[in-house]
Amino acid sequence: MHTLLQRLAFSSLIAFAAAPANAGAGGAGAQVIHDFASDLSNGDPAVLAKVDGYIAAPPTEIEDIGFYGGEEMSAQSRVFLATVNLLDIEGHLYSFEDKYMGDLLAIWADEGLIDPEALPAEAKGVFRPFFEPDFAETVYDDGSDKNPQLVDYLAYLEDHYAAATLQIEQAIEDNSGKTLVSVDPTSGDTMFFALLAPEVAEKWLNKGFAPAGEYQAGIRAPMWDMVWEKMVYALMLPTVGDTYSRPLPEGTRKRRDDLTPAY
Repeated sequence: MHTLLQRLAFSSLIAFAAAPANAGAGGAGAQVIHDFASDLSNGDPAVLAKVDGYIAAPPTEIEDIGFYGGEEMSAQSRVFLATVNLLDIEGHLYSFEDKYMGDLLAIWADEGLIDPEALPAEAKGVFRPFFEPDFAETVYDDGSDKNPQLVDYLAYLEDHYAAATLQIEQAIEDNSGKTLVSVDPTSGDTMFFALLAPEVAEKWLNKGFAPAGEYQAGIRAPMWDMVWEKMVYALMLPTVGDTYSRPLPEGTRKRRDDLTPAY
């Protein structure tokens, strides 16, 4: 069985066209942002009222934009960032900061989106430290990178991380009937995810909301390459050279650069 994202993986995309730096979300863009907020909030009227306010007067304060440095971005990007920030505050997204990755998995387990005991072997093994604290402690029991259990775990990650990520996606789809997507507003330390009905995911997947020259914010397939970096940090795994990370396991889905403009 393949997830919706896998079935859409070969969809053709076009690159973002340039837009004026001060372009907001007027005209067709206003309706697109409104529809986006409606789809991701299940039509929450309080959310939509605020988003319509952002569209009418793109926010300039960090409290509304929600992302440091966002104040210097175009009006178009500020509207999208503020919308994502609001959706997260109102509980319509899942989010985690790098070192708290385990919290996200715990929430998904608590909500019945994944069952750690029922996951396939690869996913169980890869994410075991987050589900079994005793295992994490055993891996680091002597504080040495040469600890045989740590060496074995690193080898397991190399061999099975890519498959395990797709198994997490499939488990969420099987348990909820929804598709997991990354809501990708910035290159910062916090990652955002949404669970969408398949037709809604298809509508927004690989759509971009930023003008050329700025971070290409948008909706992407789950960015497991970015999750890998957070996981290495969260588990304090040995890093390689001055990368502060480890090489991405072969076969892992990478963040897609090119997006289709949403408007």
